[in-house]
Amino acid sequence: LARMITHVNVVRVYDVGESAGRRFFTMEYVRGQTLHELIDRGGAMAVTPALQIAKQVCRGLAAVHKAGIVHGDLKPQNVMVLPNGVAKLMDFGVARVRTQTGTSPATAGSPLYMSPEQTRGASLDERSDIYAAGVLMFELFTGRPPFMSSDVLQIVRMHQHDRPPNPRLMRPDLPETLGRIILACLEKSHLQRPATASDLERLLIRVRP
Repeated sequence: LARMITHVNVVRVYDVGESAGRRFFTMEYVRGQTLHELIDRGGAMAVTPALQIAKQVCRGLAAVHKAGIVHGDLKPQNVMVLPNGVAKLMDFGVARVRTQTGTSPATAGSPLYMSPEQTRGASLDERSDIYAAGVLMFELFTGRPPFMSSDVLQIVRMHQHDRPPNPRLMRPDLPETLGRIILACLEKSHLQRPATASDLERLLIRVRP
């Protein structure tokens, strides 16, 4: 699936094959740090650079979705940030063609970033990745995910039933429009989220730090 995508904001997979009975793939080498490492070291990012990363994540997602693929595991650990500020999506280990049925949370994805429908093992579309983008942005701008627990099942229940906190309660300097965009991505019903990654990017472009 990943070989189908050629975009500056997606780590490129070049080839897959087999040699002496061992399967392999080759991919673009990216010198940088994961978004998780940046947040873990520095906490919530300043609004302007964080917006630039969020918009690049949207552009990468749009390319993934244009290829008919749902990433299924969007999270800070799967976003590489280069020294020049370019962000790239990676790790298509649980990606699937859009028409395929989802799998259970025990076998695919990361519970902290799963959409409600993904936690139920339902069929997924682009708006499941939009939800994960909302979780990622929440963490990017506040330094922590919206739902946290040492109990994985409790996190799953939170995604399914609990309203996320307003990120501006944790960080009052966030623009009000940005808070509304993040919460829109975290709607329980996929129909109430931004329809596409391009739509989400257009909303982020309007945010004034």
